[in-house]
Amino acid sequence: GTVTHVASLLRNLLANEPSLSASLICAGYDGELGRGVIYTITPGGTVFEEKAWAAGGSGSTYILGHLDSCHPKDELGMDSNDQILNSEEEALDFVSKALSLAMDRDGSSGGFIRMYVINKDGKRFVSRFVDKSNERKNSEDSVASQLSLRHFAPAVTRKSSAKLN
Repeated sequence: GTVTHVASLLRNLLANEPSLSASLICAGYDGELGRGVIYTITPGGTVFEEKAWAAGGSGSTYILGHLDSCHPKDELGMDSNDQILNSEEEALDFVSKALSLAMDRDGSSGGFIRMYVINKDGKRFVSRFVDKSNERKNSEDSVASQLSLRHFAPAVTRKSSAKLN
């Protein structure tokens, strides 16, 4: 089988099993096509081939800016090759960072990242735990969190609005 076959299999699984609801990404080197491919599969089973990267699921909108900054486009809107990931570990770190950012903002995303590395040698499960408590601790120490909104935009009461006239 190829990556394209697996994407089709996943599409059929999502489309024909009403108890499953997930946005999936299926990517890898497709030997029949002779190139790497990235597919996104919607919960309804629609398959899209992506050009450079893919993001799906409820937390994906939170990280689109991060993904764009890591994979810039040139003046003509074409993908730049300056930001290619050079190793499997770099790819895993990149995906983990993106998922961590999404999980930090999205209440529907969990705190555990599950990935599979599939290559000519087989498959390998990789998991990473996102320590949200540490991230919150760091954000609480920031200057922005020390500002009080009460003094930022004071409420206008009837008495004070009468004084303004």
